[in-house]
Amino acid sequence: MIWLGLFSDESAATAAQAVAQAATSQGIPMLAKEEVPGGPLLIAAYLVMWIVVFAYLIWMHRTNQRLLAEVELLEQRLDERIAEGNEQRKNIGPRGT
Repeated sequence: MIWLGLFSDESAATAAQAVAQAATSQGIPMLAKEEVPGGPLLIAAYLVMWIVVFAYLIWMHRTNQRLLAEVELLEQRLDERIAEGNEQRKNIGPRGT
């Protein structure tokens, strides 16, 4: 259980204070700690990313459905043309008579 104390917030703060004191005693200027509230920005970025991914998937699904309907229509037209061609061959008779 000793290792838990090594990584606690108190020990990290104490270590940071010790480093700051050692640095200032040697004449090294310390920069102020910068706090950037990045949590909400990160959440917003992930939200935007997932919205874009889902919008793309929906667009792809609709495009796929439209193309499947077009292929089905073309297959029907092809079947009709084949049937018409077979009817014309029957009407012509053997050897074009």
